Amino acid sequence: MIPLVEFVIWLLDIYSLVIIAAALISWVSPDPRNPIVMFLRQVTEPVFAPIRRLLPPWKTGGLDLSPLIVLLAIQFAERPDRIAGSVRRWSTDRSVNDGRKLEVPRASVGADGTFTALCVCGAEIPVRPEAVEHATTER
Repeated sequence: MIPLVEFVIWLLDIYSLVIIAAALISWVSPDPRNPIVMFLRQVTEPVFAPIRRLLPPWKTGGLDLSPLIVLLAIQFAERPDRIAGSVRRWSTDRSVNDGRKLEVPRASVGADGTFTALCVCGAEIPVRPEAVEHATTER
């Protein structure tokens, strides 16, 4: 992976830990003048404030959901494959993408070497030629 991307992911991981610490600290009544509490608030409040404006705790049953929303956003930013995974899971070359074997009840190979599988739902699915060797009826 690119070193800059790795560094950004590392920073996001550290920030996630800071968010978790801030959320845990908020469950007790800490001294607001404590340097650790002041640091956690200074680092997290600029990110939490816009979310709190959109979802104030009085609209969410008294719960402050901003730390949870920020943590979810960080997770999706760090691993975009989680979002693309659902699309990839149903792509036509499933066996190539996620390592699982493609279930092919009936298949045909065209004169030009293209492979078409008839899905159990009845749809014809074109599959790349390099995926043909991985396709099987076993799961």
